[in-house]
Amino acid sequence: MSGPEIQVQWDPVAPTAPWSVPLFTDPKACIGAASLDDVRRTTKSELGLDPDRPVVVVGHQPVLWHPGILAKFIAGDVLAQRHGAQLVHLVIDAHRGPFGSVDWPEGSDPESFHEAQWRCMEFDPDVPMCRQPARPPAEAPDGHAQAEVLKGLQECHDALAAAKDQASAADQFAFALDRLMDPWVGPRTTVTASRLMETTIGHRLLNEMKHDANQCAAACNMAIGRDPTLGIHRLGDHGHGLELPVWIERAGSLETAVVADLDAKGATFHPKALMVTALARLGLGDLFIHGLGGWRYDQAMEDWIKEWLGLVPPPRALVTATMQLPLLDPEWIRSTQAELVQRVRRRRHDPEATSHQHGPGPTKSRSLAEIEQLPRGSSQRRDAFQRMHGWIDRQETADDGGHQRCAARLDELAALQSRRTWAFPMHPAPELEALREGVMAATT
Repeated sequence: MSGPEIQVQWDPVAPTAPWSVPLFTDPKACIGAASLDDVRRTTKSELGLDPDRPVVVVGHQPVLWHPGILAKFIAGDVLAQRHGAQLVHLVIDAHRGPFGSVDWPEGSDPESFHEAQWRCMEFDPDVPMCRQPARPPAEAPDGHAQAEVLKGLQECHDALAAAKDQASAADQFAFALDRLMDPWVGPRTTVTASRLMETTIGHRLLNEMKHDANQCAAACNMAIGRDPTLGIHRLGDHGHGLELPVWIERAGSLETAVVADLDAKGATFHPKALMVTALARLGLGDLFIHGLGGWRYDQAMEDWIKEWLGLVPPPRALVTATMQLPLLDPEWIRSTQAELVQRVRRRRHDPEATSHQHGPGPTKSRSLAEIEQLPRGSSQRRDAFQRMHGWIDRQETADDGGHQRCAARLDELAALQSRRTWAFPMHPAPELEALREGVMAATT
């Protein structure tokens, strides 16, 4: 297997040591009447961080990640240690979806490999993880599979089991992920997006929204409109008030908040996608490390914040990696696919042909001999030629299903082999160590 493919992209503002850039030393940099520097220091203190040290933030939903996400955390750790910064694991705890279902490759050879699912935990995909209970995980699979895959699934089970008494499913999975990352990522402070929303930076941004919701929404829609492919919901007024880029909880579910909700007593808000990194980059992090998706979203966030508040957030970086499990030799898949193509081509002209055969098969040989003996240009010769091709067509049609099934199976195996989203604990430890070394080299 080849090594991990690692991609790193720096914010052009600060390509080497992002937190050394004095972005907020200007006393005019404020959120409302508050100095942004004071807001950042207070927010760090509220989260148990040292206000005098820079912060690197890496965030993701609390699901069992693939190595590309792990690469972000490795990079955050490497850069934090290199520059004396603090690493923060930002948990998007209002995530909704099938977080308790884990895909894994069952089987150990070309005949048996297939995608299986481990339902490690019961879940409601429509309820935020932070409002679902932690619970003991289901037993890890012990089926027919590669040893490293089964070992990784067992490690996931054990990490979730150790966190079964956490306050919510989001906390449980975040705790488990921290434990699973420990061999590859150094010390970090884990912070949920909900908690960040409750800090000084969260209150300040909500106050600014309340003060001028129209400008906030207009700037947000302008930023979203610059790249319609992002698929981000545009803010509007559908008869219930102007929408804001935050969620509000209602009876355990999430709805887009409107301006009037800001006055609701005891309301619980959660940040939407753009709001998450606005909170983290304005109020907490001196560098935010994204993956591919977040990198695209965050350009819209920067445009929104600059248009709305006149502020430029601290720098960001992109780090991702592609790794495949060593299920099959990719060269075997390629050569087998090529052999199938050649076999189909041979059989299209001679259904009895084999890869070890020189010349036509017996039936076609007899047909060719018959044709050769008949007068050229005669109707008898044409009839014999058509009989031969009629036989070929009938044989090819009869065998089409077999070739198609074989081709479909090879495509399935190629997809399993090239998949990059298997949970990282299923990868062999030496490959994850190579990932760490590769990220260290790429961020030098």
